[in-house]
Amino acid sequence: YRFDDPREWEDAGFRDIFANPGLKVAEWPEKAAALTPLADLAIHIEAMDDTERKVTLHAPTATGRSLLQAL
Repeated sequence: YRFDDPREWEDAGFRDIFANPGLKVAEWPEKAAALTPLADLAIHIEAMDDTERKVTLHAPTATGRSLLQAL
């Protein structure tokens, strides 16, 4: 989903979805501003050119760090 306003995220029921356990993947979570919980693992994909991408993983939580160590 590509929302233009953070309230759309909440109106769509994502607060309830993210409150439950399990894997959630959000594309462009910054569009939901402060409404999204802290991600355990953030994946940033940057286009270097038409065929190459740079992928950066960031783990701000203990759960995320455990996931990275398991890779």
